[in-house]
Amino acid sequence: MASQIRNRIVDHIEVKGKDLQDNQGNWRIHPQMQRDALNGVLAEVGIVDELIVYESERQGGLTILDGHLRAGEHPDVEWPCTVLDLTDEEADLVLATFDPLAGMAEMGARAMEMLLDKVRPDVAEPAVLDMLDGLAEQAEMALAELEVVEDNLENISGSLPGAAALKPSMKFDSDLPWDIPMLLPEMLCDIPEPLDTWAGPDVCQDDQISWWLYNWGSDSIRGLPLDRTLLAFYVNDKRFENFWFVPDSYVGKVLNSGISKAISPNYSLWAEAARATHLYNTFRSRWVGRYMQEAGIKIIPDINWFDERSFEFCLIGIPCESPAISVQLQTVREKLEIKRAVKGLKMSLEMLKPQSLLIYGGPTAQDILEKVQPECRVVFTLNRVGKRRSVVEKQDEEVIR
Repeated sequence: MASQIRNRIVDHIEVKGKDLQDNQGNWRIHPQMQRDALNGVLAEVGIVDELIVYESERQGGLTILDGHLRAGEHPDVEWPCTVLDLTDEEADLVLATFDPLAGMAEMGARAMEMLLDKVRPDVAEPAVLDMLDGLAEQAEMALAELEVVEDNLENISGSLPGAAALKPSMKFDSDLPWDIPMLLPEMLCDIPEPLDTWAGPDVCQDDQISWWLYNWGSDSIRGLPLDRTLLAFYVNDKRFENFWFVPDSYVGKVLNSGISKAISPNYSLWAEAARATHLYNTFRSRWVGRYMQEAGIKIIPDINWFDERSFEFCLIGIPCESPAISVQLQTVREKLEIKRAVKGLKMSLEMLKPQSLLIYGGPTAQDILEKVQPECRVVFTLNRVGKRRSVVEKQDEEVIR
C-alpha cells in the first residue's frame, strides 16, 4: 500500500517583500555576485517563481522559507507566494534541507552545456553572463572528471631501464622551515613562447612552432607534440595524486614521453581545509617539483596561497629572481576572492622578484593583472575551458558568415 504524502500548500497570494519576515533561522549567505546575478535575471526575464512562506507562531506573521534574497533586494515588489501550513518545527526542517537537497542532484553536464549554449546569446546583463560562465566552467570540469581519456600520459610506461631507474622515495636535505625542500636554481626554466593551452585534438591543431601547456589527464594527447609540451597540473588534485604516492612511476612516465619542462604540481589550498593541510600541500608541491628536477625535468614553480597568513610558508623553497613563476587564476570571481588574488600576487612578485610571470586563467585573470601591473614579463594563457569555448564560438561565427 502506497504511503500518503500530505500536501502542505494551502494558498497562493501576492505580498510585498517588506511585509514578509526574514526567517530567524535562515542560514543562507548571499554574496554580491549572487545578488548581481539575481537582479540581472530579473531584469532580463522577470518573476518566474514564487516565494515560499508560512504563518509562524514563533515570529508572529508570514515568514519566508525560500526567497529571502528576492524579497530583500526588492522590498516594494508584490511577490507571488506559495503559502504552506507548517508548524515552526516543521518549517525548521524544511529550511535546513530545502537547498541542500536540491544541491545533491547531479549535474547533467552535457545537458547543461547545451542549455547554456542556447541561452547565452540572448543575455545582455553582465552579471548574468558571469553566472553563466561560471556554470559553464562547472559543467566542463564535471565532464572532465567523468571523462575517460584513452590517449593520455597515463598509458605511457613508467619503467626506466637499468641505472636510470628512479627511487620510490627520496629525502632532500633542507635547512628551511618544516624541512620544505629547496628547488634547484639550475633546474628552473623560463616560459617557452609562443605558448598556448592544449584543450584536445578536436579544438587544437599544432602549428609546428608553438609550445603547448597541457594539464595532466585532462585531454587526449593525440596530435600533441610532447617535445614542445609544458606539463601543468591545473586540474582536480585527484588527477595527479599519484605523483606523490608513486613518484618513481609517474615521473618515469613524463621522462618516457619526452616532456622536459613542467610546472610544479598545484596541490590545492582549499578554504575549508585546515592550515596544517595547506602546509602539507605546499610541502608536497615543492617535494614533487624537486623530485622532477632530480630526474632531469626543468621546473617553473607554481605559486599558490589562500590568504595573507599562507605567506608564512607558501613561498618557502622557491628561489628568488628565478626565470619564471606560474599562477593559476581560473575560478576567481567574487570580490573577496579577487581582492585576495590581487594582494597575494603582489606579495609573491615583491618577495620572489621573478623575471617572468605565467598566468593561467579565465576572463577575471586579466582584471587582476590590471590591478597588479607586474613589472616583469607576463605570459597569459587562457584556461582549457575558455580555450574550448573560444574555439567553438569562432567556429559558430564562421558558420554564420
